[in-house]
Amino acid sequence: MAHRKMVKWQPFAALTEQSQYIGDLMNEINKKPRPILSEEQIEEINEKIIDAYNSQEEIIINYFHKGYFYDVTCTINKIDRMNHLLIVNYKGKEKRLIFKNIIDLKIK
Repeated sequence: MAHRKMVKWQPFAALTEQSQYIGDLMNEINKKPRPILSEEQIEEINEKIIDAYNSQEEIIINYFHKGYFYDVTCTINKIDRMNHLLIVNYKGKEKRLIFKNIIDLKIK
C-alpha cells in the first residue's frame, strides 16, 4: 500500500528537483536489509570460494551492497583474508567484494 501512495506523485516528476527527490525516495523504499546467514551457510560459501579459486572456474556471486542484491559472473583472482576481501575478475576489471556481503555463490 505504501508504494501506491508514491505512484500518485509521479506526475510531478516533471520538475527536476522533485524528480530527483522522488527517485531518491523510491530507492530508499526499495532497499532491503542484509540477510543473516547461518554458520552452515557461511561454511558452505567458504568451501565454494576455495574450490572456485583452486579450479579457476567461472562463478556467479550473489552479494549485498547498500540495500540491494547484485549478481556477478566472474573468476576469483585472490582471497585477501587479512582485509576480508574477495578480489575477482569481472568484465576484465578487478572488483573487490567484502566477505560478509556475499550471500550465495554458484559454480557455473
